[in-house]
Amino acid sequence: MEYFYNIIKGNIKSVSFILTLIPDVFYNSLIDIINKFTIFRSIRLKLVSTLNIFQSYVDLAKYNLKPACTPQYVMINLSNECNLSCPICTIKRARKAFPNHPKNQIPFEDFIKLSSAFSRAHRISFMGFLGESVLNPDFFKISAYLKETTGAQLNVSTNGQMLNDSRQNKMLDMGFDSISYSMHGITENSYRILHGQGFDRALNNLIGLHHKKKERNLANPKVTIQYALNKVNINETVKMLELAHKLGVHGVNIYHYRDYGFSGISLYDSIEAANKEIDRIYEYARKNNLRYLLPAQKPYFMPVTGQRNSVEQDIAADSNTPCHLPWQYLVMRASFATSDSYYVGFCNVLNLFFFNYAEYLAHKPFLFMKDIWHSEPAVYLRKTVNRTPNRKRNPFCSYCKSPLRQFLKNTNDKKNREIKLERMDAFIYSFLKECPEYKDVIGLKLLKTEPLELEFV
Repeated sequence: MEYFYNIIKGNIKSVSFILTLIPDVFYNSLIDIINKFTIFRSIRLKLVSTLNIFQSYVDLAKYNLKPACTPQYVMINLSNECNLSCPICTIKRARKAFPNHPKNQIPFEDFIKLSSAFSRAHRISFMGFLGESVLNPDFFKISAYLKETTGAQLNVSTNGQMLNDSRQNKMLDMGFDSISYSMHGITENSYRILHGQGFDRALNNLIGLHHKKKERNLANPKVTIQYALNKVNINETVKMLELAHKLGVHGVNIYHYRDYGFSGISLYDSIEAANKEIDRIYEYARKNNLRYLLPAQKPYFMPVTGQRNSVEQDIAADSNTPCHLPWQYLVMRASFATSDSYYVGFCNVLNLFFFNYAEYLAHKPFLFMKDIWHSEPAVYLRKTVNRTPNRKRNPFCSYCKSPLRQFLKNTNDKKNREIKLERMDAFIYSFLKECPEYKDVIGLKLLKTEPLELEFV
């Protein structure tokens, strides 16, 4: 399936004309045939998932604003609770702003009523967003259900503190595919500065998982260590590579530390020195056969080159790179300040809806995915997310693609959020101007702006 997907993705321009010739009714008809006549569940699920990937590119080629496909990638977190209070994370600020925030951990009984969001997904990721999904009491029940009913690849983002022997065995038994392991320090001192506590537990759980996989002769779950480069840890990166190699880790994702209120450790005030250190890291990896662990492209720290005199001018210079996400992604962030609710969007930047699933399910027996996927806001986003000969990219997506946002996200997130909210106001204004009769679905409310809690994610 991965091979098939990569062929389509890598040749989308050359095959787009052919894809436009495929009638939309073909997709659902073929899905019905597969479900009716394919005996073996695992084969049926793979065929449906693969066909959904293919259909997403048909929809892209045709620029279908109400795509026949459903999300192929779903990111969701199952809890707004975390067992750490890392200084480099915004969790401390979020807890200060909402000291009595309720638990928001979707129960299994409600989760299965939202299953239409996941039914044909290729990959489902339990991400962080100020919460540790493993803390949800139904985490393994939900994971097993998704594996059984969708066959999707399952990924979890975790700090590793909760991955004791029992939980590791459950993940291995059900066939979890990958783990994003947040471990930004390789020594007790750097880990304490960046995470606060728990170095021995994080390390021992990583070692224990390696031994269990080796004993069972398993390749999965593939572990990728998430490692945000900053002044505290950049000089220790080669030690992390050595540990990762020793423990059979799949990769070490080194990336830029974002400005989430701990700006003193950012490397953006010493870009030249930071980039030289990145060169040294990559050269060390090359000489010691560790290059496979690192991202293909060096994550250089880049200043904003040719920055304009105004935000508007800089936004106008956004890249013309097309965005495919509204045809392929669904992102669901558990609300930190309220219970029974998610913020829903089609990328990691724009949150379109406030989804109170308890209120929604009080009026409907389960999630009708078209309420989100084919909603007027979703259609308008797809219509305006990319430039066309007759239309500019919408104000929000233009800012997302601008060099200014990339710079501010790493150096001044307060300013970044200020501009982001201005651009969201402009997006909503233009949407309501085009769709003045729009009405919310009960339990699914269009966000006119971002509430305070989203400042922390």
